[in-house]
Amino acid sequence: WVELNEAQRDVYETMRLAMDKKVRDEITRKGVARSQIIILEALLKLRQVCCDLRLVNMPLTAKALRSGSGKLISLMEMLEELL
Repeated sequence: WVELNEAQRDVYETMRLAMDKKVRDEITRKGVARSQIIILEALLKLRQVCCDLRLVNMPLTAKALRSGSGKLISLMEMLEELL
């Protein structure tokens, strides 16, 4: 388990709210069965935020880019131990 850093949490919450609205609107228009691509897109974007902010195609603040990724930082620590 790796905690999201502050910048990732902020972007995640912003993305979660935007994707929630998009998915709900799509389900209202087309129904659940015909909204699967939008649902999968939302899950992918949220997962990208959790992995590394550089994977997300959206403008990010300099602070967010400098903060890195909780998962990447954890990985680098594990690699140092393993080596």
